[in-house]
Amino acid sequence: MWNNKITSLDSKKGKWNLILITGIFAFIFTNVFEPFGIYNSPNKNGFEIFLEINIALLSVVGTLALSQFFIRKMFGITHFTYFTIVFWFIFESFFIGAVWTLLTVLIDGNSSSVINLWITNVIECIFLIGLPYFATLVYLTFKEKTKTVNYLQKEINKEKINPDTIISFKESSDKEKLNLRLKDILYVESSDNYVVIYYRFNQTIEKEILRNTIKNLELELQPYQIIRCHRSYMVNPVNIIKKEKTNKGFNLFLKGVENTIIPVSKSYNSELEKITR
Repeated sequence: MWNNKITSLDSKKGKWNLILITGIFAFIFTNVFEPFGIYNSPNKNGFEIFLEINIALLSVVGTLALSQFFIRKMFGITHFTYFTIVFWFIFESFFIGAVWTLLTVLIDGNSSSVINLWITNVIECIFLIGLPYFATLVYLTFKEKTKTVNYLQKEINKEKINPDTIISFKESSDKEKLNLRLKDILYVESSDNYVVIYYRFNQTIEKEILRNTIKNLELELQPYQIIRCHRSYMVNPVNIIKKEKTNKGFNLFLKGVENTIIPVSKSYNSELEKITR
């Protein structure tokens, strides 16, 4: 277990989530609970203390960003394990402690007992950001694993869907209006509060108008891999025979309705690429 890779910190988004959530928690915790008696200074007023504390907290965010985006790259660290992340956190705590010590010397002008001050700052840093740091890490790891499991389940389900599966189409009132085999469904087109279902029936192309929204149908048809490709269209990938790249994404052509162009918006490109490549 300790040697398992933690990939949730490999992406820029994962790194920023860790940095910002840790920084926000530290800000709230220090200003609400006032740990370590940080606001108890007879030589400074509340505003001066508040300003110094939040400069220190900004240094936490900056130091973590430097650690995750620059120092990791400098040392060639692409992945952490559960074992190495603990040592990296301790390294970051010493780094933050050094920054806090430098700020204290610059602001207060007191350079005596720098080593003792540094160690004290390191201990306070560990207690201050340790919980949100590792709680965020656990959350990001859980979220990534859940996403991976859902993706794998989706891939497994793709293989299990029978093209002769009967799909029921209902209106917004929940009234059942149309039953079709999966393989006969071509595409869905939205028109305000109505949708038009285009399908194959006895070698001809038919259509049925339902009083429903494409957003509702998107949720209902997702298990059957009939997917949204445009704000006004959903398509059944089973019947795609050709695609053409355009400046706005690409166009799809379906079996039986070759003269009909189904547009794909750029925001839906990645999902369609997975299915049609």
